[in-house]
Amino acid sequence: MTKTAHTQTRRIAALVIGAALAATALPVSAMDYSQIEMLPRHYSDAGFSRLSEHDVYMIDIAHKRGQRILIGDRSPSQSRAFVDQTLKSGTGARASTRAGS
Repeated sequence: MTKTAHTQTRRIAALVIGAALAATALPVSAMDYSQIEMLPRHYSDAGFSRLSEHDVYMIDIAHKRGQRILIGDRSPSQSRAFVDQTLKSGTGARASTRAGS
């Protein structure tokens, strides 16, 4: 009977410790945002023209993940096409916005 009592006590102790560890891990993962999720949801044409090619690439990844990021007065689909065109030109955002695309 003593062996059974210790087994149940150990199980309860393991469950309590496991629950405590799981409870402390939840808030950390809930607040874990990636750099892409923290991008602004709207860029003006002037703001977009100042972005580096890496920043434009990050916007492209955000679009592919389903985030809605608008550029200037463009619709969501036009903004995605504009970012794609900017990346294809290979010169960064500065050249695309100056060309009036």
